Amino acid sequence: HGRLVLVGALLMLAGSANAQNLFANPDFELGNTGFSSQYLYSGNGDLLTEGFYYVGTTPTTNNGNWTNIGDHTSGTGNMMLVNGSPVANRVVWSQTVTNLSTNTDYYFSGWLASIFATNPATLQFAVDGVPLGNTFNASSVVGQWDQWTTLWNSAGNTSATFSIINQNTTLNGNDFALDDLVLSTTNPGGNNTSAPEPGTLALLGVPALAFFRKRRG
Repeated sequence: HGRLVLVGALLMLAGSANAQNLFANPDFELGNTGFSSQYLYSGNGDLLTEGFYYVGTTPTTNNGNWTNIGDHTSGTGNMMLVNGSPVANRVVWSQTVTNLSTNTDYYFSGWLASIFATNPATLQFAVDGVPLGNTFNASSVVGQWDQWTTLWNSAGNTSATFSIINQNTTLNGNDFALDDLVLSTTNPGGNNTSAPEPGTLALLGVPALAFFRKRRG
């Protein structure tokens, strides 16, 4: 009986380890560190110019035209605030993960909100520069956090670079916030979806990925 309890405990620990978030600084609480961007960081926090970003707590401090919203994590913490670039395929956020397991399904997820009502951002997940899933839009409702998730299979890879790319090139608007990014073997959106069967995807001739959306009420 004691051995069964021990085995059960070890399995629970293993499951927790597999479900951990593999991204560093996913909620931006450590500031502007742990990730890369092709956008320019605003050292003084001024985000009046397109193609710049800042890690902070209060959008109106960085741009007086933006709304005041709380971050997704706690409502009072950091988030990545972005003034969208007019240049297509510009990488907003990127991080290389080196401790991947091969032939494993991973969920790549993040929370997105508009901080200005005009021309909501259109983003794209990518892995090693290859687009993953469909493009997805920030809500036209300012301050509404929506979660977007893709499913990616590592195949033979033990490392990969995960990116979020802005596809909206409109100068007016295109302003948004990112928070609580996730790379995990467990769906961070809960039970809102299930993984596709690899065999079915192979028959259809498409890669093993799926695309999901969940909105916080």
